Amino acid sequence: FGSLGSSMLSICMAVTGGLSWEDLMVPLEPLSAWYPVAWAVYMAFFTVGLMNVLAAIFVESTSRIAEVDSDLAISEQYDREQADCKMIRQFFEEADGEKTGLITKEQFEGKMEDARCMAQLQTLKLDAWTVKGMFRLLCIGSSGVEIESLVYGLMRLRGSARAIDMAMLLHDGKRSTARLRSQLKGVQCELEGVKEILGLSRAMQALADGGTEWAESSASQ
Repeated sequence: FGSLGSSMLSICMAVTGGLSWEDLMVPLEPLSAWYPVAWAVYMAFFTVGLMNVLAAIFVESTSRIAEVDSDLAISEQYDREQADCKMIRQFFEEADGEKTGLITKEQFEGKMEDARCMAQLQTLKLDAWTVKGMFRLLCIGSSGVEIESLVYGLMRLRGSARAIDMAMLLHDGKRSTARLRSQLKGVQCELEGVKEILGLSRAMQALADGGTEWAESSASQ
């Protein structure tokens, strides 16, 4: 050991593995029987206790950094989705010249024929088939579609072919339901017409029967 500096260096080397701590214990044995014990306790405490504490602190710090990175990634993903949503909204608002918040079928088809606009949609991972399918899905029984509804639907379906397949299946089901309802309304109108005809026929029959009875009573008098 010799001096304070050499003692600190020896301890550091023993802790870090530069020297065997057993070799450093040999010079302490002639001084006192307790010195080797104290040295062994110190080395055990440092290697088992303090090093584990330092390792735990390092792991905890790493976990916190990972959580911060995860939060940043989520925040960046949210900001990116908001920017994409804004771009899609502006894409359809350009077609809404009257600023009604609705886009008609004619306006939509005109927008989809614009090559520049289609290129913008492709940068957002939206193809023409997906956009047209969502518009048809939302346009059932109406002359136009709310831009916000269209934007929301496209954001849900973006980059998911399976989702658009399910949406188109839902669209076909809704279209069939709408067609069936229209047919049922037609049948109901026809039934009401038949009912009115039957009622009128019964009224005329009753009137005819009443006229016949009146004629017979007049003749008998």
